[in-house]
Formats: sequence, structure tokens, C-alpha cells
Amino acid sequence: MKEAPSASRIISWVLKGICFLVIFGVIAFLIIRIVMADYYPASMKRLYPSEELVAAYEEDPTLAMHRQELRVSYDDPNFSLFMASNQFYCPKTGEFQITLRYNVSTLEEMQKDFALAEIPSPDPALFDISLVDNSGHRTPLTCVWTESKFMYQYMKLVTSDVDFAKDPGWIRVEIYYKDAVDYAETPYSCIPVYEKELVERDLVYTLQEEDLLPW
Repeated sequence: MKEAPSASRIISWVLKGICFLVIFGVIAFLIIRIVMADYYPASMKRLYPSEELVAAYEEDPTLAMHRQELRVSYDDPNFSLFMASNQFYCPKTGEFQITLRYNVSTLEEMQKDFALAEIPSPDPALFDISLVDNSGHRTPLTCVWTESKFMYQYMKLVTSDVDFAKDPGWIRVEIYYKDAVDYAETPYSCIPVYEKELVERDLVYTLQEEDLLPW
């Protein structure tokens, strides 16, 4: 007859099991964070078929779109509130599209920074977002699509009014909280999304009909 395991051995097994689960949980969490660091939903990677862009394509089927790899995709290297990605622009029509992403923890920071009574719910209407070039010209952006995934919120932002004929040296996204908008003051967040000196490295491609299918 086998001797029953002692209490100390059982405790040892339990502790080893707990340690294994903790280590596994930490590794799984880190893997998810690494994967999510560069994750964007498929809709946020696509070109949005704005009315202006569709009309321009119908007039000129050889219309070219540009994509520029952003040199800096976040607003702060130490404590980023927002990140930008998936930029599209068309110098001929003034179309500019960009995706902004933020962690839900950004909403907690906003509550502290603006002394809000409670943590706001994710909503594009919380923000005043526009493009500003090196000459100070401001172009409002419209949020046409939103998604959420795990701890992140995503916004697809579009305008058809960037005047590339003025040859801007750079363009950045500026973000203000809706109840604290003062363009004379430093924005709550800003991210460079276009640099003239990088244009020669742009990915340039001709629009295809499938690029403009309705969402």
C-alpha cells in the first residue's frame, strides 16, 4: 500500500502550481502587449472612400495616392497618449487620411488633467482634432469610423482640404480636449504625420476601383 503524500509535499506541489500559473500568466500578458503594440483593425488600415476621393477618381482613374512612413508615430516617447498610423494622402486632391489610436488609460489621464468629475467614455466627440502645417494653417479632421480592441480605441480621420499647392514643409495632427480648445495654447497632444523631406521615399500607387468600395 502506497504511503499518502505528506502535507509538506502537497503544499510544495500547490506552490509550484501557483508559480507556474503566475509565470504563464505574465508571459501571456507580455505576448499580448507585444502583439497589440502594432495592432490595427483591418478597417483602420484601409483607404476610406470619401465622396471627394471617389469623385476625383471617377474624373481621373490614374489618380495616385501616397503613403509616407511616419518617422515618429507617437506624441511622447516616455508616456504616449496617442499614436498615429496608416497615413494616406493625395497631393492632387488634398485628401489626407490618418488613424489615431489611444489606450483607455488616456481617458483616466484626461480626467486628472482637466479635473473632470468622472472618467469620460470613449467618444470621438471628446476631441477637437485638426491638421496644422508649418505656416500655421489649420485643417479640421472628421472622424468617419471608430473601433475598439482590448484596451485600445481607434479613430479613422479624414479631410479633403489640405492645400499641397502651398508646399507645406511639415504637417502634424493637433488634439485638444473639446472643452479646452484654445489654438493659441499648446495642444493636448500632437504628432507629425507628414514631412516634405521624406516625400521622395513615399509609397506611391495608382488607385484601383476596389480601393474605393463602400464600407
